[in-house]
Formats: sequence, C-alpha cells, structure tokens
Amino acid sequence: MAFVRVGDIMKGRAFTSVQNKFISKYLKTLSGDAVRVYLYALYVGASSMDSFTAYDVAHSLDMEEEHLVAVFRELEQNELITITSTAPLEIEIEDCSNLMGKPKTMRTNEHADFCKSVQPIISGRNVLPNEYRDYIFFLDEYGIEDNALLQIIAYCVTLKGDAIGHAYIKKVIHSFIDEGCVTTEKVSEKLAYLSNVSAGMIRIFNELGIKRKPELDDDNYYRKWVEMGFPEKSIALAGKLFKTKSVEKIDEILRELYNNKKFDDVEIRAFHESRSSVYAAAKDIARNLGVYMGNADTYVDTFVNRWFDEGYTGDVLKLIASRCFRKGKKSFEDMDEYIKTLINEGIVDKGAVEEHIAREIEDDKLVSAILSACGLTRGIASGDREKVALWKNWGFDSDMLIYAASLSESKNIPLAYMSKILSRWKSDGVFTKEEAEGAGGQNGHGWDKSRIESYYSELRQTAEEKAENVLRICMEDEEFSAAEKQLSALSVELAFAEVRNPENADPIQEKIKFYDEKKDEALSRLGFVREDLKPKYSCPVCGDTGYDSKGRACKCLKKLIGEK
Repeated sequence: MAFVRVGDIMKGRAFTSVQNKFISKYLKTLSGDAVRVYLYALYVGASSMDSFTAYDVAHSLDMEEEHLVAVFRELEQNELITITSTAPLEIEIEDCSNLMGKPKTMRTNEHADFCKSVQPIISGRNVLPNEYRDYIFFLDEYGIEDNALLQIIAYCVTLKGDAIGHAYIKKVIHSFIDEGCVTTEKVSEKLAYLSNVSAGMIRIFNELGIKRKPELDDDNYYRKWVEMGFPEKSIALAGKLFKTKSVEKIDEILRELYNNKKFDDVEIRAFHESRSSVYAAAKDIARNLGVYMGNADTYVDTFVNRWFDEGYTGDVLKLIASRCFRKGKKSFEDMDEYIKTLINEGIVDKGAVEEHIAREIEDDKLVSAILSACGLTRGIASGDREKVALWKNWGFDSDMLIYAASLSESKNIPLAYMSKILSRWKSDGVFTKEEAEGAGGQNGHGWDKSRIESYYSELRQTAEEKAENVLRICMEDEEFSAAEKQLSALSVELAFAEVRNPENADPIQEKIKFYDEKKDEALSRLGFVREDLKPKYSCPVCGDTGYDSKGRACKCLKKLIGEK
C-alpha cells in the first residue's frame, strides 16, 4: 500500500496542487516558514481569493507581516516566486525549474573577496551558507556594490555587536535599498548622516536614562522629529517632563505637542503643566462620579479638555461631579449634559456653580416633601424635578404645592392627580391655600358644569389608567402576549369566515376557545382576572360620565350636587 494515499471521500474535495518539483527539489533546503508561506500562497492563488492581502496571509499564519515579507524574499531568491510589487505587496508564483537538483546557484566565485570579508566583520559567530546566499542575492538582484554591502554590515555590527543576527542585517539592507542606496558613495553619505543623527539620539537617550544604543528605527524617529521642528534639547525636555523612556512614547508626546503647535521649551513646559492639571481633574471627576477610568486619554480628549476650554477649573468640575453623582448622573456623558445646561444659563465660575447647586438642594427638599405628602416613599426622579419646576412657574409656592399633594394622597396616580388640581386652580386664579379651601378645594362648593366634567374626567382616567396598567403588566408576559396576539388575528379571520366561508367559522371558534383558555391561565398565574383588564368605574350605571344612557343626570351626579 502507498505511504500516502487519498481516500475516496477526499477525492471529491477541493485541492491545492503542489508541483512534484517543489517536493523533490526545495523541500529539504527551504526554511520551515518558507514552506508554510509557499503552500499558503499556492492555496490563496488557486482559490481565487483576490481580496486577500499580505496582512491577511500573515494573520492566518500567525506571523508578523515584516517576517512574511522576508520569507517571500527567500522564496524569490530560490526563483519560486517573483515579487511584482512592494506597495502593496504582490507576488507571482513561478514554475519550478528542473525536476531534480538544487535551487538557483549563486555566483559565489564572482563575489569571493566579498565573502572572505564578511566573517571577520561578524566575528562573534559563524556566518552560515544560507546567509552568504542572501548577501549574494542582494548583490546580484539589486546591483548593490560589494563595498557598499560590507559597509552596511559593519554599521549593523557597530549598533548590535559582533554576534548580530542575520535577520536584523537583512532588515537594514532592505531599508538602504528602498532608499536607493546601492553604491558605495551613497551608502557612505547615508552612514555619515546616520552617524550625526545617532549622536543626537545618544544624547537624548543619555538625558532620559535609556541604556540601550540607538538603532536604525530610532534614527528614523529622530529625523522625523527634527523635520517636525523640534530642537534636540526640546525633545529631551518633553521626554523628561512626561516621564517617557521609550522612543514610541516620545513620538506620541511630540505628535501631541506638534498638533497643539508647542515647540520651544516655554511652550512645552506650559503644555505639560496644563495637561497634568487636566489629567488630575479627570481622575478626580471619575472618582466623584464612581466611574472606573482605565485609560484617561479618551475621557480627557472627549470631555475634560472641552470643559476646561469652556472656563471650568478642576475644583469646580469636582464639585459638579459630586452633585451629578447625588442626582443619579453617574457617567461622563451624563455630567456633560448637566454642564451644557449650566453653560446655557451662564453658570461657570465657582461662586455661580455653588449658588446653583444650593438652589437645587433646596428644590430637592421641596420635591421630597411633596412626594411624602402624596404618600410616595420612593426617591426623587428627574421627572419629579421637572414637574415641580413647572408648577412653580405656574405661580404656586411651596405651601400650595404641599397642600395639593396632600389632596392627592389616596389617588391611584397621585402626581398626575395633583397636576390636574393645580391646573384647575391656575385656571380659576386660585394661588393661596385660603383661596383653595374657600373655593371648596375638593370639598365641592361652587361646582359648575366645567368642574363637574373635570371631576368625572378624573374618575374615568383613574379607572382607565389602572386597567391599562394591568394590561401592560400582562403583555410583558410571553404566554399572555402570544395568546392575545393570536386572539386578535383569529377575530379578524372569524369575521371574514362568517361572511365568505361560514363552514370555516367553527374551526376558528375552536382555536379562539383554546387561546381564551391560555389567556385565562396566564392571567391567573399573574394574579389577575379578566375583569381587571377593563376599567372599574366608581359608578357602573353611567361609567363615570354623570349621565345615564338616555342623557339624564345619573344618581351619582345628583348625589354629588346634593352633597356639595
């Protein structure tokens, strides 16, 4: 039996073909990553995955994109692929050459002097054949001069030591080639420039206490910072003030300074002081709001910077945050909405904010007293404050509001009932407790037609709201809601059936009976009966209208007038 065979089921599957030449010629000489990348590239190409990018391939193979590019270059050296574009990276898979043999032979004889010079430079380890192959590839493929390449290798050794790894050297070589530095003259010019840059970076590293030597990427950062307009001493100052000890963090700070147009030492110091105040304020605000703030940058950029720009200081914002917490506004977003209302009223400085908060606290005491007089034991909601503010705008003082609340205590929805009382008093020009009691309050003197209608309207609304509340609770139950929807649909079906197809009416009625039972079961489980879904009017004769079906005054109306 064959060592490897394909099962019958697998024969019907999709496959990626690999040339026998690849297996016989390259499998034992390529690195493991090169084999993985080559096979995956074949798969992507054969599957017509046109949207795939180098990032997608690297992510799929769990490797860095930079390493993926290096592997593709290894495959190109072996003439298995051609890199047709580097930005974006695009490759073309080539046909393997002869059936048996070795990968492309490098012309080592033509570069014998070069090869002899490499080992003495990299004296801390042995230079392996594959490494020589890579260097010769650079010489042949990119036309870089022997002495130029030796200069680059020596520069890398200066940076990293004489046991430097091959991967780092290749990375630096590619950076030179990408800038067109392939001649000895151009490489010398670039190295001279880098030496000057490195000296500046070394001084910055020493100022910041960074122990390692600058590398090529560090020099690239340094060049960028200088081109942005930062003097060397200002770069070091920024690193010290913001306590950064990595090149990436220094770059973040300098980009922030650049965006804010802060370049010299005075501006950088002022920016740092302001930024420190803002970040300290953000932490205090989060603490007072009860918010966990993992990364302050987002909160500072989105909220705190803007609040400072509006004129608020850190201590005022702490005060506002504490007030927001007590009002149930426990997020930066809620606090932002509160601050917008303050800005609209011109309340910015500490004194104005303190006065505003003091007024709010007094208002809350009144709201609490009103809720208590209504018989409510819950805490204050934002809607309560809005109602009380509206009633005060109508012209009612605290005594009148608490008196109206006491008249509403026994009602089903006391605040709604209280609003109706106050609305009627406002219409009648009643604004003192004495006037309200003299006009009958709720004791009935002076009941004209409009007040009788208002009285019965309140009775009806109370009964109907209670029934609606029961229905709302029931509709939140899945079984009741499902039965109710089915009954609604079936009633329509039954109406059409009785007119067009009477023979279909009986089956529909059976379904209605079934869902009626389901509805009753759900109601019983919820503690209700069907009658609870209908308004329970205080007078079953007139339905709380004051008049019977023939338009005559109901007994309840006569009793009301008689009693009043």
